Amino acid sequence: MADDIKKPEDEIAALKARVEELERANKPPKPFVPEPYQKYDPTANFTLPPSVVREMAAAVPDRLVKDIVRDNQAPLSPTMERKP
Repeated sequence: MADDIKKPEDEIAALKARVEELERANKPPKPFVPEPYQKYDPTANFTLPPSVVREMAAAVPDRLVKDIVRDNQAPLSPTMERKP
């Protein structure tokens, strides 16, 4: 019979533990935050072996690349100013 009787301090401690457990369970979930949108890029993580890069660079003469860059920087019409 002595085991059936609980001390008030034990009962209060058990009730406090139960209240803490219920408060933890009652917390609202964190709001959903979507990840930032990233546009699909098919060239992402695109790599070439160094040997392929060397072959591609050797396939186009340096003079041709310089001419392409110069043409890109040239004015499109006689009235347009050249970029500084």
